[in-house]
Amino acid sequence: MKKRIKDIAEIQVGLYAKSSPGANAVYLQVSSFDSDRRLSENLKPTVIIEGKKCHSLLREGDLLFVAKGSYNFCTI
Repeated sequence: MKKRIKDIAEIQVGLYAKSSPGANAVYLQVSSFDSDRRLSENLKPTVIIEGKKCHSLLREGDLLFVAKGSYNFCTI
C-alpha cells in the first residue's frame, strides 16, 4: 500500500535567521557537521528563537535532512 509522506509525517523547511547577541538557540547548518556527518560538540547559540519561530525547534526523534550541493544526508 502506497502512502503519501504528508499523511505520515510533518514536513517543514528550514528557518532563515541571522546571528544575534543574546542568542538562545543553535542554528544548525552544513558547517555544524564534520566530514563523517557527526554533529560538532562545540556549537554555541547564535540566534534568538521566540514566538512563532518556536515551531522550528527540533524535537527528540525528528529527522533532519541536510542538503547543500553534493553534501546530502539525514540525521536524527
